[in-house]
Amino acid sequence: MADPSTKGISARSFVAALGVILFVLGSSSSAPSQTTQAPDFDRMARQQAITDRAWRAAAEGYMAVEKIAYRSRAGNLVVPAFVFQPLEPSLPASRPALVWVHEDVRGHLYEHYIPYIREAVAQGYVVIAPEYRGSIGYGRPFYDAIDYGGAEVDDVVSAVDVLNARYPLVDPDRIGIIGWSHGGLITLLSIFQESDDLQG
Repeated sequence: MADPSTKGISARSFVAALGVILFVLGSSSSAPSQTTQAPDFDRMARQQAITDRAWRAAAEGYMAVEKIAYRSRAGNLVVPAFVFQPLEPSLPASRPALVWVHEDVRGHLYEHYIPYIREAVAQGYVVIAPEYRGSIGYGRPFYDAIDYGGAEVDDVVSAVDVLNARYPLVDPDRIGIIGWSHGGLITLLSIFQESDDLQG
């Protein structure tokens, strides 16, 4: 996973093109659910606890992982997020970063992302994965706060503020964004609406 800023096209164009590709490839699974079954919030919370443990186990020997929370630009909502970092020490402003946007309108950072995020971190990236509003596993108020294509974009772009404020090893000029399916939609909206924050 090479640094796109060294390949002759702008990093912004690279992540925009990548977002388009991933959105198109995964778009069929991102439509809002038509089911009327009541959500089982207890089951979702149990599943999230399992997922958190799986990520901690998957990180051992490969990367540092922490679960943080930050306030979104939209409505001051508290947004949970995973942050993954290389194990090797880093100089200030020396690491590129990725905002990793999970798929599904009602989803979370699934375990099937483990090999991809491990690879990104192995290539030197810091990865932040926001569990934007509407994500499962964080209770009814968070679930009901969903704003399809709206404030969830602010939740994701706010992750850039977090990288810049809390992680001095991140180079603010090399922050990209990636996602597919519904995450691809948010990726595109983030680039088009907030391109100054996502330079790649």
